[in-house]
Amino acid sequence: MGVPDLDRSRLSRRQLLKLAGLAGFGGVVAACAPTASTNSGAGQKAVPSSAAAPAQATQAAPAVVKSVSLTMWVQRYYVPDANKVVQEAADAAAKQGGFSIDVEFLPWEDTSYAKWSAALAANNLPDIGMPPGYPSQYQAVGKLHDLSSLFEEIGKSGGGWYDYVKSDATMGGKQWWIPILNETALAHYRTDLFEGAGYKVPLESLDALLDAAKKITKPEKNLYGIGMGMSHGDWPHNFLPVMWAFGAKFQDEKGNLAVDSPEMLKALTWYTELYTKWKVVPPGATSWDPSSNNTAYITGQVAFISNPGSTIGQMKKDHTDVLKNTAFAPVPGLPPNTKPTAPTNLPGLFVTTDSKAPGEAQLVIKTLMSEQFYPKYLEAAQSNFFSVLKGY
Repeated sequence: MGVPDLDRSRLSRRQLLKLAGLAGFGGVVAACAPTASTNSGAGQKAVPSSAAAPAQATQAAPAVVKSVSLTMWVQRYYVPDANKVVQEAADAAAKQGGFSIDVEFLPWEDTSYAKWSAALAANNLPDIGMPPGYPSQYQAVGKLHDLSSLFEEIGKSGGGWYDYVKSDATMGGKQWWIPILNETALAHYRTDLFEGAGYKVPLESLDALLDAAKKITKPEKNLYGIGMGMSHGDWPHNFLPVMWAFGAKFQDEKGNLAVDSPEMLKALTWYTELYTKWKVVPPGATSWDPSSNNTAYITGQVAFISNPGSTIGQMKKDHTDVLKNTAFAPVPGLPPNTKPTAPTNLPGLFVTTDSKAPGEAQLVIKTLMSEQFYPKYLEAAQSNFFSVLKGY
């Protein structure tokens, strides 16, 4: 079943739920037909060549066919060549397993959260998923298959998992999703702009970064010292290092929320004042999406960002002049108590319990993580992804 090409922005929540129910349908369909004997043993009369024999008598009846159609929702990264490898691996698995697959690449926008929420409410999640949120949210409500055996198999063929990767995918002693990449963010410094303001990079502290940003910022030239977003786009790459620098955290060691603390208040104050008080962040940063800081840096609007390698890939391809004036380092902390940090993201693929073909779904993930496709996937990402397997 397919969904008409409609303008989704005009759909009501109820309509979206209905459409999600149609779009996510997949399963096993048995096409049964009566069988006919085709024995040609002794004693049977030959059929004259001029006679028109019934089709059932002259052809073997088709076998019972199992038709499986999978859906796969993954987030669309800003490296199109890597997305193509995901599609290629999915198609190869489908050909090998004798099923069809529809891969949908979702944007890093609120629409993706709404799509996943609607599918969850309708018990109509895709067979294979990489959500914009955290896989653990879906495991907590009983929506994920145990992938421990697949995790072990992929680990053996790929030279072993890094310990932190296995820890990320493990809940209750089992692995519920397969991490496919390590997306590490680093500070990007425009060396010409920082050196022009009298600063040598990398800087030793967030306070030094703010001081330099004040000198670099020239609103009349549309130039700002810092490109940290003031919306949910790319917030883990930007706010988390600030939070850690002030000693704040979301949860304690027992999993309890720990946001109500003096340290968190200080971190939030420092971060928001970049925009409200010091005005070293572009005015449009309150509506940035995850690609906006990339664009701001490459076009020379900002002198500093914290971002994974997608920006490096873009500079290698189209902006080598900017790349020559760029230095990379962890995001500075607040010495002497906090070291520089580099936040990392470990997106993973899982198989949902709404799937009627979990075996075929696991084949898709296994194929992407195979020697045939995984190195190709990493290379296509142009520095944006690091391997989660030791063998690569």
